[in-house]
Amino acid sequence: MGQSSEKPMELKRLTGIITSRLAYLSSEVRLNGSINLHDSNVLSEDVFKVILNITYGLKLQNANLIKQNIRAIDLIDCSSKTIIQVSSDNSKAKVQTSLDKIELPKNEGYTFKFVCISKGVSHLKKHHFNVPEGISFNAETDCYDDNRILKDISAKDIDTIRNLASYLEKSILPATADERRPSVITYVINRLADEPLAEVAVNPDTKAFDLEPKMDFNSLNKWKDVISEYTVYSLLVDKIYRAYDEQGVNKSFTVLSSLHDLYLSLASELTGDALFDKLLESVYEIVNKDYEYNESLTREELQVNIKIVLVDAFVRCKIFKKPE
Repeated sequence: MGQSSEKPMELKRLTGIITSRLAYLSSEVRLNGSINLHDSNVLSEDVFKVILNITYGLKLQNANLIKQNIRAIDLIDCSSKTIIQVSSDNSKAKVQTSLDKIELPKNEGYTFKFVCISKGVSHLKKHHFNVPEGISFNAETDCYDDNRILKDISAKDIDTIRNLASYLEKSILPATADERRPSVITYVINRLADEPLAEVAVNPDTKAFDLEPKMDFNSLNKWKDVISEYTVYSLLVDKIYRAYDEQGVNKSFTVLSSLHDLYLSLASELTGDALFDKLLESVYEIVNKDYEYNESLTREELQVNIKIVLVDAFVRCKIFKKPE
């Protein structure tokens, strides 16, 4: 690895920075993309411009600086005749659509490259693509993801690795748990909505009630403090549900019905704190099926945000009985 063998500890530190920052960026894109918050994708284009320039010695510019909203192109290097699409969608259809939208003859003679900022691209190698005449594209060599970039940067000299690590350390600052909360709650909601458990949807109970009597009525002793503390987040959960409603996607209906049905299935054998414990465990298993994604989430952070969604369902009377 060239000069890198002279400083193994320094190399390990630098590659650790690069790996962790890329993983964090990918996780944020996945989270924000789940509710169509594409600002992170736009931000990622600029970050990946620098990553690719350092790693591959390119001179990429943001294509929108040359001409706003150039079709299918996010980054362009006129000197090496390279055009790049940066996307959080790793589907064959996305790549083909991008190829189909390349403007000719303006981009004739250019090489098209596809960079996915949140998912793998190895599966694209097996697909055939209709490449426009005058454009060069090979799915085996022109598709990039985090793993490909990490492998390629690790083969560079230590000065190049240090340059990239320094940039990422300054440019990508991991958010706190509080800053990530809206995104993680959204992720929990989407995972539950993807696997609906309810056969029959239930209508919301709009009658006002005090939480304390409901907790006492259902013998929730251990969970009392958690429920009281987490009710403050119901406004945030409601904001996320309403954002989906405005898009014509009624996630609250699906998720709350699913939680109600799950509660009923467990309530036949459990009560009180044990029932709430089992609800948390069951929802965690559903949400945590996406192992690739959850490498970026600790069990503790994920459970905290699942509790927030469950407490919101408790407040809405979707789980546990309301005292008469």
